[in-house]
Amino acid sequence: MFRRPKGTRDFLPEDMKFRRHIEKIIRKVFESYSYEEILTPTFEYFDLIAEKSGEEIRRSVYVFEDKGGRTLALRPEMTAPIARVIANELRSRPKPLRLYYITNVFRYEEPQRGRWREFWHAGVELVGSSRVESDVEVISLGCEVLETLGFKYYVKLGDVSEIRNVLSEIGVTDEREQNLILSMIDRGGDYSSYLESKGFDPRALNELFSTREVNTEKIRQVLNLMEDKFSDRVIVDLKLSRGLDYYTGLVFEFYVEGLDVAVGGGGRYDKLIETFGGPRLPAVGLAFGLDRIELAAKERNLISESEVMKAIVIPLSEKCVKKSFEISSALRELGIITELEVMGRKLNKSLSYASEKGIRFALILGEKELESNTITVKDLKKGEQEEIELGKLKKYFKSITRDTVCTSL
Repeated sequence: MFRRPKGTRDFLPEDMKFRRHIEKIIRKVFESYSYEEILTPTFEYFDLIAEKSGEEIRRSVYVFEDKGGRTLALRPEMTAPIARVIANELRSRPKPLRLYYITNVFRYEEPQRGRWREFWHAGVELVGSSRVESDVEVISLGCEVLETLGFKYYVKLGDVSEIRNVLSEIGVTDEREQNLILSMIDRGGDYSSYLESKGFDPRALNELFSTREVNTEKIRQVLNLMEDKFSDRVIVDLKLSRGLDYYTGLVFEFYVEGLDVAVGGGGRYDKLIETFGGPRLPAVGLAFGLDRIELAAKERNLISESEVMKAIVIPLSEKCVKKSFEISSALRELGIITELEVMGRKLNKSLSYASEKGIRFALILGEKELESNTITVKDLKKGEQEEIELGKLKKYFKSITRDTVCTSL
């Protein structure tokens, strides 16, 4: 018996139903802000990923060589691939660009609660504006996603540019060295000892992290511009740096009640597109971990779907099959999710199957009904049944739900 690879999951029909429902909610919020969907290849050249993704991600990338000897990598996140697309194909489009994605990404990490090797990101990129309004829009959009899903949440907000400024002031001017220290800060490492070992004084950095005041102009502007319902959720954390080398300004992370890891995060990256050969386009982005959102939503029992009308059409003999196909099509035109019994089972077994699947209506067509142009409709929820003329089937289902989109049979 074959097993699935470590760190991956199989999504059964009930899992996919829940997942697609969450995706639908997130997609609706993204599109309400005028973001348009984009998708890139599952694998990229490794050099693209290695250029600006950060040491932690570089260590976790799935790397392989193809038959042509090219070194490729499964995408570990989506911002770098989208930056490549913008540099190559979207550079002349009107700005700002508002792009979103919902897709899978891959990292070789030790699986644990809320962490897998194949996982899904749902995110946005706002490209072309350096103004603080764009940061506010992306953070607010993230808040609205979590609010719409019903979470109790908060947002951590930091400023990587402030950390870089302090590092430059104490003598750490090399960008790669700064990136290494930012990565240590992000992981909770002993950056003070590291700086001292290199001959740098860490006190100015420690003072920045210990301040209780909002002392960066960008953070003040964000808090002033955000709607109160969102700004009240923000906690300023100047130690927040994230784990990616391409961040140049504000960074943020989203947390929800019941989960001790971030469900999303992002920040400003004003140099990345230029690094990939494009024009210098400022940008800010956000990515949610769809799997973590799903995990938290299930544990908090937050997502409830409205009842969907389902039916099954059961022909009792071969003579009734063709008409059953016609009735099934007509029900689907009415907006009813409809199955046709294709197993040739006895009626009681078909009804048991329908009950187990949560199907409410069983439409039973025998030769008697075929001759009289009627059908027996059994409401499995109420335990009632009645014989209905096929010409009145539309009226019958309209009386049950106002949400059914009806057309004539």
